[in-house]
Amino acid sequence: PLIGAPGAIRLAYVQQAQLPTLPLLTGRPLQIVNASGGAGAQRVVVRLASLGWSTPRAVGHSEMIRKRTEISYPAANLRVAKALANTLPPGVRMVSCAAECGAIRLTVGADSLAWRPAVRRSASIRGD
Repeated sequence: PLIGAPGAIRLAYVQQAQLPTLPLLTGRPLQIVNASGGAGAQRVVVRLASLGWSTPRAVGHSEMIRKRTEISYPAANLRVAKALANTLPPGVRMVSCAAECGAIRLTVGADSLAWRPAVRRSASIRGD
C-alpha cells in the first residue's frame, strides 16, 4: 500500500557545462600524397593547417594520377578520418585499411584542382 496521496514531481533542468573540445589524436602524423597531377595538394595542406590540423612538412608525390581524393585510415582512427573528411569538400572517398596501415593518408586527387577556396569550416569530432 502507498502511504500518502500521489503528488506532482518537479524536474529541474540542469544545463550541461560546456567542456572544451579536445583534439583527436592518432599518435602518428597525417600523411598527404599528391596524386592530382597539379598543385592541388599544396592548397589542401595550407587549408588544413589554417584549420588547425598538423600537416607534414613534405608532401609525397604519386606518379599515378587519381581522379578522386581519398582518405585511407586504420579502423581505430575512424573518428579522426571523418573529421578530416568534414574539412574537405564533399565527395572525398573514405577507405578503411583496417590494421594494414599505421596512419591516416590523404591522397589528393585531380578533383581537388576544381575545389574553390571554402569558407572556414572547422573539423567536427562527431564525425558527421
